[in-house]
Parts: sequence; C-alpha cells; structure tokens
Amino acid sequence: MLQLGCRLLLAVMITFAAANAQELESAYKNLKDAEAKKDVDLVRKYAGETSKAARAIAATPEPAKAEDKEAWATRVDYAKQVDTYTEYAMYAFVRQPIEPAKIVDLCEALEAQNSKSQYLPQIAGRCLVGFSQSAQAKLVPFAERAAERDPANEEILMVLADSYQSAKQPDKALAAAGKLVELMNTKAKPEAIDADTWQKRKEFMLGSGYWIMGVIQGDRNQYAEADKSLRAALPLIKEGPRRGPMLFYLGVANYQLGKASKNRTQMTDGAKFSEDAAAIPGAYQAPALKNAKSIRAELAQTPKKK
Repeated sequence: MLQLGCRLLLAVMITFAAANAQELESAYKNLKDAEAKKDVDLVRKYAGETSKAARAIAATPEPAKAEDKEAWATRVDYAKQVDTYTEYAMYAFVRQPIEPAKIVDLCEALEAQNSKSQYLPQIAGRCLVGFSQSAQAKLVPFAERAAERDPANEEILMVLADSYQSAKQPDKALAAAGKLVELMNTKAKPEAIDADTWQKRKEFMLGSGYWIMGVIQGDRNQYAEADKSLRAALPLIKEGPRRGPMLFYLGVANYQLGKASKNRTQMTDGAKFSEDAAAIPGAYQAPALKNAKSIRAELAQTPKKK
C-alpha cells in the first residue's frame, strides 16, 4: 500500500513538472513573439506570466533519487535563466523611445517582479523621467526605493532633493542635497561617459546641490552655512532661474555676517550681490533692489576704518 502511494505521488509530481514546463515554454514563446512585434503591453504581460511559470519550476523540491538530480538541476537552472531574461526584456524596452506611461508600467512591473533586479539601477534615470512626465505622484516614492537600491546614483538624489524642496520638506531636501554634493565631489568618472560630458554633468549636479542647500540655509537664517554653500554654487550656476535667488541669498547672508562682525568688506559684498540679483527679472528682483539700497545707505553712514 505504501509503495502504491509513493508511485501515485511520483506520477503526480511528474505530471505537475510536465505541466509547468509546458506552461513555461508557452509563456516564453509568447514573450519572444511580443518582443518581435515590439508590443510593449504584451511584453509586460508575458514577462510576468513567464516569470511566474519559471519560478514554479525553480521552486520544485530536489528529488531523492540520485539519477533524477541532474535532470532536476538542469530544469531549475534553465527556469532561473528564463526568469532573469524576463527582467532583461522589460529593461530593454524601457531603454527604447516609448511613451512615458509605458515606461512607468514596465518600471513598476519590473520592480514588483524583483525589487532587487540587477537591471533596475541601470534604468533608474529612464524610470524617473517616465514618472515625472506621466505619474508625478509616484515619482518620489519610486525614487526613495531606488535610492535604497542604489545610493550612489546622482540622478536619484537630484530628483529627491529637488522634489523635497518643492514639497516644502527642507530637512529631507537638505539631507538629499548634502548627499548629492558629497557624492559628486568624490565619484569617479564612469567609463561609459566621456570626460567633457561628465564634467558638465558634475558641475550641474554640484551646482544644484549647493544651491538647494544654500537657499534652505538662507531661509533658516544660517548665514555662514548659506554663504559657504552659495559661493560654491556661484561659478557653477552662471545663468537660468536659479541665479537670481542665489545672488539674493548671498546678498542677505553677506550683509548679515558683515554687520554682525563689523566687516565692511563683507557688507559691501552683500550690496554687490544684491545689486546683481536686482538686475535679474523675477520674484527676487524687487526685494534684492530694496536690500541693495538699504545696505548702500548703511555703508554711507558707516565711517571707513583708517
């Protein structure tokens, strides 16, 4: 009776394995067909179905008989390779010129299938673009998870710092910007990027990080910290919407520091920065002009040291 039960169990296991193998091959064929048709939706669908079938085979227990182990190991290894390929298939399509919403679908599907996939860090930038363009509400949560997977990715830190600042979360923005600055000051040029491109990227990232730090520190009346951060950003941000606020906060910081230490030279720097900010159209133009006039008037009433 016991032998009969074992035979029935073995028969069931063989039938189950055969069914799983057939299901895997069918799903895998559908995935390859979807790739050939360049159908993003079907790639997403069949990548998931293929992965599910592959994992069912990979999870089958090791047989007791020695003569069955080699065949089992071959099936499991093949299933794992196919499972990894499904991740590659989604990764490859994310890199193609597809709609932002499709990028989001694939990035979410890949992350849900394997949050530790080797391919996720490689397409983090593309995923972030997709989320920013078609799923803004999901951008920060995805970026936060991406930062845990790849803390040395400047694009992720840049998105987080900028997003936190826009959302008026200064503590988080300051922390992310600080990490960005630290990273870009120490990170070596990737082999895949030429020197000129890397230098421009480095300057942009550093300028952005220092700017975010300096503006937040300026808002908090942390004048010494703001002056240090924004002076570092000054040669990196030569134009654009960030230059006006940068000069404005530099003007305020240098005036306050100079006044507190009775440093006329630093107060004069505050006036100059304020005048430069007043020459740039925007929200900071009027207050910068007011500050510049006030500082100049105060300097005129303050006798120079002999």
